[in-house]
Amino acid sequence: MKIPFLSFRHVLILMCSFLGNSPAIRTQTPGNCPKRNTLQIDNHLTWRNHIDQISPKLSVACYMVRQMYHICNNDTLRSIYFAYFHSIASSGIILWGISTYSRKTFTLQKRIIRIMMGAHPRTSCRDLFKKN
Repeated sequence: MKIPFLSFRHVLILMCSFLGNSPAIRTQTPGNCPKRNTLQIDNHLTWRNHIDQISPKLSVACYMVRQMYHICNNDTLRSIYFAYFHSIASSGIILWGISTYSRKTFTLQKRIIRIMMGAHPRTSCRDLFKKN
């Protein structure tokens, strides 16, 4: 598989949509970005646009798990987590995980883990991640 060379000098946002094994890469302006699972890369590689795009989706997943907590068992909550939260958060995390803006995403992940485990909002998540 060939990996294309990318130049970031004159690109406002680079949209990478992975379809099967071949990535579809094209440039877009911020106003007409499509609303699907794409990686948004700005010309400074801060990943702020991408994280701002996925944060509302992750918040909806947190709300969904919070609403289902009293109805479902832990296995069902875990399935909801992997179907909604993890699938969105893990797209391109190898690339944007070291960004300074990624803290917002990881805070939402800690929140949803606390909800799933029934822990207090200020409880440390270190042991909760090991359990789950």
